[in-house]
Amino acid sequence: MINTRASTTGTVVRLKMGWEGPSWDPYSYDRITVKRDGHEATYHCGLGEWLKIDGCEIEDIEENPEAVDKMLWDTIGMDFATLKQLQALIESKPLRCECGKPKIGFGVE
Repeated sequence: MINTRASTTGTVVRLKMGWEGPSWDPYSYDRITVKRDGHEATYHCGLGEWLKIDGCEIEDIEENPEAVDKMLWDTIGMDFATLKQLQALIESKPLRCECGKPKIGFGVE
C-alpha cells in the first residue's frame, strides 16, 4: 500500500534510468520524478544522491530526514520512504505486456 494524501489534479510518475560520469568509468543512475498538484519532486540516486523539490536541490538528504519528509509531504503528498517505495514498485513491473508491446502505464494503489 502506497501512503499518500489525496490529490486534486492527479499524479504523474516518471522513472528514468541511465548512465553518468566519464565514458571510461560510467555509473548507472535511477531518477524518479513525481508531479502532483502543481508541484514536482525528483529523487536521483547514482554517482551522487540528491532530491529536487520544486526546483530547489537538496544534497544532504540524510542529515535532516524529518525536514525532507515534511517538504515532500507539503508538496507532493508523500514522504521520502514512500517515494522510494514507489520507485521500487515501478522498477519491479515488466516494461512489456504479454503481447510483447511496450506498456503505456499502470495503476498504483
